[in-house]
Amino acid sequence: MAAATYGDARDRPHRGDDEAEPGRFDGLVPTAVLQEAKKAFNSADFVRKHPKRCCMILTKLLYMMHQGQGDVLTGGSREASDVFFGVTKLFQSEDVSLTTCDYKGQTCVQ
Repeated sequence: MAAATYGDARDRPHRGDDEAEPGRFDGLVPTAVLQEAKKAFNSADFVRKHPKRCCMILTKLLYMMHQGQGDVLTGGSREASDVFFGVTKLFQSEDVSLTTCDYKGQTCVQ
């Protein structure tokens, strides 16, 4: 059976206003994301070997801030401080996509 293809927006099935499409990051647990970021960003070896995973973690952090969960990141906790300094270390990465993601993320926060 062939997958349905939609060549035009008019051909796509209509989704009602009350039928919101679930987001990729819905259901994130802020403390779990903070712990993941702290562990990843403070390990130079992890950042070097897994730049795409670091970009994904950074994207999760930015998503949480956009959804109004930024108080977890700016609450002044030790974990939030460790993540902040870990994010600033990402600028030192040799991976261009990671440093670009980090730059864009930090400009969005400011």
